[in-house]
Amino acid sequence: MNKKDDEFGSELVEGSQYMLRSLYSREKTLETRGEFKGYIFIGREQALKMELDDSHEDAGTIRVIPSHMIIHIDIISQASRKKEKTKKAGNYFG
Repeated sequence: MNKKDDEFGSELVEGSQYMLRSLYSREKTLETRGEFKGYIFIGREQALKMELDDSHEDAGTIRVIPSHMIIHIDIISQASRKKEKTKKAGNYFG
């Protein structure tokens, strides 16, 4: 693992800015730029939820892109990961 792998990790992070290209039709692709808002399910299929940025005519709109339609994802800016809080182990007397 190199420094870049550690910097970007191995998962998409909510709040990060991404540019992704997905299939629109057999001959065309669709470019989406914006903030990653999380995952959503359409039936059994997982999809990415993106809030479009100012480069789109309909900025602020949420776009849902099925993951199997994604060709590639470019990282524009990576948000910091939220560290999961660990529960403190308490004493239990039974």
